[in-house]
Amino acid sequence: MAQNLKLIQGKQIKVNLTGSFTGSFSGSFNGTGSYATQALSASYAPTAAAFPFTGSALITGSLGITGSFNADNTLIVSGSRVGIGTTTPNAKLDVSGSAIISGSFTVTPGTVREFQVRTTGVDIGNLITDTHTVTGSLSVSGSVSILSSILQYSNNTAITSGSTANIASFSTSSFTAGFFDYVATSNGNARAGTVFTVWNGNNVEYAETSTNDIGNTTNLLLSASVSAGAIRLQGTSLSGSWSVKTLARMI
Repeated sequence: MAQNLKLIQGKQIKVNLTGSFTGSFSGSFNGTGSYATQALSASYAPTAAAFPFTGSALITGSLGITGSFNADNTLIVSGSRVGIGTTTPNAKLDVSGSAIISGSFTVTPGTVREFQVRTTGVDIGNLITDTHTVTGSLSVSGSVSILSSILQYSNNTAITSGSTANIASFSTSSFTAGFFDYVATSNGNARAGTVFTVWNGNNVEYAETSTNDIGNTTNLLLSASVSAGAIRLQGTSLSGSWSVKTLARMI
């Protein structure tokens, strides 16, 4: 490598690297061109991977690193992955902590395979401000809130013979009307319909519209009631065991 390297305490260091540099220094690293930094350590061991650099670095051009780059365990570049707040990034970009984006967040159409929000009570806000088409499936575990309304699915509520069960329940303080789309089945007997509900305090009115029966479903009764600040869709089996699925819409 070039021999015009000077270490001056408290001064800037200007070097022209034409090969590899082994050693350590404290100060500023200022240069132009393309630099490949390999095996830098305090012991001058050419096989060491540490880079004990203290100070500022201004590089005009490119910096090539063979291996990983770790900035005090807060920023790491390892292979083709970047980790912020984590030393073990599990994706192209892995951020452990909060992220603030001032500006736009762009997802290129046709390249996205999965978008996940891995927490509860997330307010996406204005994340989606345009019309988008989802090719494939969109799976939501829980409910979907749309402004002051809600959409929620309940799967296979079991109602045993001679019993009453709560099929779905929602707070009456948040909504004033509910629509429960349902399908009920029991040993080849089936019907589908909607139970309409409206309430004011503890006063509730409901009505049901349904398809004609496949077989006989008269042994399953559906009703609505208000109790403890919640509107409940209930099912009562006069005979036989029933399974009820619902898609509830609250407004």
